[in-house]
Amino acid sequence: MKITINDIARLTGVSNATVSHVINNTRYVSPEIKKRVWDKIEETGYGEKLRKKNGLLRIDSGGCVAMVVPDISSITYSRFSLKLAEACEAEGFTFCTFFSFGNVYREKVILNSLASNRGIRGIILIPSARDAGFYEEISSQTPMVFLDKGVGSRQIPSITADNAGAIYQAARHLIRIGHEKIGLLIQTPVSSVGEKSMEGYKNALDQYKVSFSDEMIIPIADESEFDAAIERCMGDWCRPTAVIATTNHLTQRMLHYMNRNGLVCPRDISFVGFGDNEWSALAKPAITNLRHDFDRMVQKTLGALKGQMDPSKKAEGEGSLSVSMEFSVYQSTQAICRGPFGEKALSPEALLLSEEEQSQLREHHFRVAISFQDTTNAWYYLHEQAIRETLNSYGVSIIAVMDAQHDYELQITQLDSLLMQKPDAIITLPVDEEKTANKYKEISTETRLIFLNGLPARLGPDHYYGWVSVNDWENGKIAAEIIIDYFRGHSSVNVGLLTHGISFLGSHQREFCVEQLLEDAGNITISGRKSFMKTEQAYEACREIMEQDPTIQCLYITYSRAAEHAIKALEELGRDDVVIVTTDLTKNIAKYMAEKRFVVGLSSQQFYKQGVALANATAKALLGHVEHKNICVQPYKVLPENLREAWQDIMKSRIPDFLT
Repeated sequence: MKITINDIARLTGVSNATVSHVINNTRYVSPEIKKRVWDKIEETGYGEKLRKKNGLLRIDSGGCVAMVVPDISSITYSRFSLKLAEACEAEGFTFCTFFSFGNVYREKVILNSLASNRGIRGIILIPSARDAGFYEEISSQTPMVFLDKGVGSRQIPSITADNAGAIYQAARHLIRIGHEKIGLLIQTPVSSVGEKSMEGYKNALDQYKVSFSDEMIIPIADESEFDAAIERCMGDWCRPTAVIATTNHLTQRMLHYMNRNGLVCPRDISFVGFGDNEWSALAKPAITNLRHDFDRMVQKTLGALKGQMDPSKKAEGEGSLSVSMEFSVYQSTQAICRGPFGEKALSPEALLLSEEEQSQLREHHFRVAISFQDTTNAWYYLHEQAIRETLNSYGVSIIAVMDAQHDYELQITQLDSLLMQKPDAIITLPVDEEKTANKYKEISTETRLIFLNGLPARLGPDHYYGWVSVNDWENGKIAAEIIIDYFRGHSSVNVGLLTHGISFLGSHQREFCVEQLLEDAGNITISGRKSFMKTEQAYEACREIMEQDPTIQCLYITYSRAAEHAIKALEELGRDDVVIVTTDLTKNIAKYMAEKRFVVGLSSQQFYKQGVALANATAKALLGHVEHKNICVQPYKVLPENLREAWQDIMKSRIPDFLT
């Protein structure tokens, strides 16, 4: 008869929970009840089941494996110790741990003692010294494996994390989203782990032609010096826009520093840390992080040690391995928005006008015209509304609003018409950045030009007075993150890209960012790409890409109105299993999301907020202030769970019935 925990509870007259607390020692139980429960466990033979379940039968049958660590205050060393204890027990070894506290002399005493103990079958060492000779002398007496750090020995296997590859991934991620000034937090004196971290950091800079600067290396010798070291770097003229921490401890210290000093991540600085602590993904915002693959490192460490124990398998350098780390992108890193010529763009707050500036505007009675691609949807209406309301409050008149209907020839004609009215400035979004270039260059000598999102080809910094854009790097980053998060845990995912065929700086930036981040995800393959010139052509592009590769599970579509046409194609093809991520909120896209059909998320421009920024950029230009000419507005991440709030924030209108 099979004995269960229910039987033990019934036979002893206590609850199942009490039996569980006795077995697992998770709550106080009186000694009398404890004895009664354990007696019944042994009497019924249930104790045998417990011992098998917990691997206790084989303890001491294989001897003892000793681990020597500097300490276990490090989350990394603590996790290694726990997982090695479990793995050794499963293999029939007793596991014991000794602490060197980073003291080289103490470590030598411990190792000599272990080597002379016949009960010790093997040693797993996180070394404090770099003396390969002494360690090799010990390993000639007792099998040894290095864990986490190596000392260059060819005789003793080492199982290390690929720190060079990990920091390379972190730096590459930041470079790909526009960062060039990237600080590296590193512990000194520099260990072999630190050296590998530096190697990976420099490799990423070299690959992407980013100049290395000693000022970006932030050495931390002592915990008490942490704040001073950071402040020296952050207070400098070349302060980093992003920081990478190379250990779990430095990650915690950096987060504490930011909290104490009121730095908001990623608004003020982007941050990549180590996430071996479970809380890293729960932080606000969740930390983009690197994680050790503890399970694989422990498996390989014990395998290498067993190989050392068996002389028939022992070979020079056997078992040495560098194990890749996991890299997860969360919300603590933000793409850098740059102006058309690579200069860093500023936030809209840089455009706030003083009372004196507002008074000067009212005195001059300036006149402004608007030339848009289209004025028939909420995107343009909200921009225009914000421009009108803001400029009118400064006494600036809007004399005309032109709708080019996505026709570059019509826009050129309209621009000539606007010039005849002699506006003091024109706010404009080019239909085609190449085909309208000559006209914009010509009229730049006659009035002030303030551009939205794009900039015509062949125009230089002196040809325009203002440029306002959504942060399209961040737009692409958010879209890629939505896809990565949606398919997290899937082993293999095929994604198709439907992109804009017309030359637009913004759309190409976000498409590039999406592509780079999806390639970094590991489980995602970009299996198809199609471009379209006009919005309605996204329908045919979608049909073609799905017919060419029916295995596509997700489509990234560069903007929402094109996504609406693509959805029609998917409906006709019966492919309601394909999910879509796009940019910019519309009523139709919101309805699909609310109904949990096709659209799983998007990154949206904040239309009204961008209109205010355009108006303020124009106001500054009218007063001759061009020191803040390049402005980026951060996009808005829209998911099903925040759709109602996002609608109000972005659309500035009553929530539609389908959201109530």
